[in-house]
Amino acid sequence: MGKMQRNKGSRVEREMVELFHAHKIQAEKVPLSGAMQGFPGDINVYASDLHLVCEVKSRAKSLWKTLVNWLSGSDILILKANRQDPYVFMPMRVFIELVKSNQALNVKQLEIVRDIFDYCEKNYKQSREDIISQKRSDDLNICRKIIIKLLNHENFTSHQIGNVLNRDHSAIIKALGKIRNDQN
Repeated sequence: MGKMQRNKGSRVEREMVELFHAHKIQAEKVPLSGAMQGFPGDINVYASDLHLVCEVKSRAKSLWKTLVNWLSGSDILILKANRQDPYVFMPMRVFIELVKSNQALNVKQLEIVRDIFDYCEKNYKQSREDIISQKRSDDLNICRKIIIKLLNHENFTSHQIGNVLNRDHSAIIKALGKIRNDQN
């Protein structure tokens, strides 16, 4: 692959990651666009406990025009060859809606979150707004640790806990590690 093609591919991959981030969806570019063993695909997308490895291609015409014509106003085009698994082709807006819907908490989870925040407000006098803010204090940190520990115990994913606390999932993973170390 020539330098121009590699640069174009890298540029389009970054654009796709930025598009996911604009919609509050965790995504990252894979180092060397999947050329390293053990790192497949071009982009990793995370939604709740879902990890999607995405391949990104950018083409001017040819097959894309045919696929878009076949889609013809539908949300999803399903392609299937004889004795092969089906494949799905869809506009990015539909894919983003699907990923975002997977990130949403269900009613039971929302009740658990509400109860835990109520506990922190009552016992530590910390508002929900302060808990999810960037403010720092000993009581806020205790509340956040309680929330992380209890939500983890309720089988929330690190992405879901991050969404609740307005934090990146990697910060939640780090906090869970500290909590586990403190217990030992």
